[in-house]
Amino acid sequence: MKRNRSLVMVCYFVLSGCTNQKFKAEYQSQIQTVKILPVVWSTKDITYMGREQAWGAAVGTGVGAAAGAAVKASGVGTAALSGAGFAAGMRAGDLASMSTVEALVYNMNRANINLGDIVKKRFEEQLAASGRFKVVSDQEPADAFVQLTVNNWGFALTQGFSSVVYPTINVTGILKRNEETVWQRTEYITPFNGANTYGYTPLRYRTEPELLRAALDGISQIVDDSLIKDLSR
Repeated sequence: MKRNRSLVMVCYFVLSGCTNQKFKAEYQSQIQTVKILPVVWSTKDITYMGREQAWGAAVGTGVGAAAGAAVKASGVGTAALSGAGFAAGMRAGDLASMSTVEALVYNMNRANINLGDIVKKRFEEQLAASGRFKVVSDQEPADAFVQLTVNNWGFALTQGFSSVVYPTINVTGILKRNEETVWQRTEYITPFNGANTYGYTPLRYRTEPELLRAALDGISQIVDDSLIKDLSR
């Protein structure tokens, strides 16, 4: 079981960036208002580590195979997963024949689930609630702006025996004043995060779009909270 856990965990470190920069002290009193830019993300950045991938890696070449399995999953049908045209061209009866990755993205397109909008909305709400900055609209002037980028996102199990998968996400936040970066932080939420309680079977995620929306909303709140805590120190 420990080996299976290590096989799963390594994927997040391989796929995660680690460049961080603390909020520069000389700017902390100068920045009072911030604007949150549209989040950079893509359905093509999905990663998936289910039971089949984990077991395949376990009987293969170990840790390297686990990382490769997750990366390879993100490339399944990427040409077809690039937009709403994919969803429009499919029939509901085709869902059963899709891979899990394809089915997940199909449901997001069909139910209008925009991960970037979810991450942005939760970040704005939580940053405003923290009282650290005043969050202004796109039309108002601001002392600085925040750019959020979803580096990768997806679903993974906790170990090879598990029948459920949990949402995962890796987000980088950058605070800029003019063109100077004054803060940067990357946070990634794995299935092992204690607040990540959104473990369900792949079948439910494939067939229940609103459950999928709720899981992505929940994981967005968790990662945004981690980013904001670091920004507010």
